[in-house]
Amino acid sequence: MERELTLMRGITSLYDDQSEEVHDLSSSLISVGIIERESITLEGLVTILNRASDINRSAPHDPEESIGAYIERTCPNVLIFAPDGELNLADLEAIRQRYAHIKFLLLIRSRIGFDVASVLEVGVSAIISKGARAEELLAAIRSISRGDPYLSPEFSSQLVKKFSFGCLTPRERAVLEEMAVGLSTKRIARRLGISEGTVKCHIKKIFEKLGAGSRSQAIFIAAQLGLLPILSAK
Repeated sequence: MERELTLMRGITSLYDDQSEEVHDLSSSLISVGIIERESITLEGLVTILNRASDINRSAPHDPEESIGAYIERTCPNVLIFAPDGELNLADLEAIRQRYAHIKFLLLIRSRIGFDVASVLEVGVSAIISKGARAEELLAAIRSISRGDPYLSPEFSSQLVKKFSFGCLTPRERAVLEEMAVGLSTKRIARRLGISEGTVKCHIKKIFEKLGAGSRSQAIFIAAQLGLLPILSAK
């Protein structure tokens, strides 16, 4: 009897271990929601996401349901957002502020005129074209799920045209480089031999010149402009 109990405990333990593995596997998946009304594009997105083993796709957004209700019901890590017609930055910013924990991937037609820096400023993590390849879409999703922004090359070129390579002073570049390696304001001040207040002023100027709303956005934009060669080469 004791031997049978021991065997049963071993079997139970085995199933418990397997359950934990399944749970760990599901928790490592990237949960992706889709807001897209063009049926052809939507079908393509669903097909691409279904093929990715590391992505858990939610059912696409139903136009009859509010965006807020959809987000709260599906709880995505990444939301693919394809706006209808002209991009409304005010509405986009309102959604981003309400759901700040979600990474937004903007899927847009490249011919629609909009300011890339302004879109990044409201908190969008990735901008890619509807004409992008499947590999680029998946790369963008994986990148922003790790906390790294992503821009299609065509949108990166818009940033390059808008900003001058010499738009930052030598001191601002030095502060930016320290920001890029993750140093705090206090540590930057120590390394550069300046006050924290001065560092904060430089950071404010960097944000203004690059059209950024956060450190990560400033670093991303600067890398796209070639102002951070090490990051740009990645």
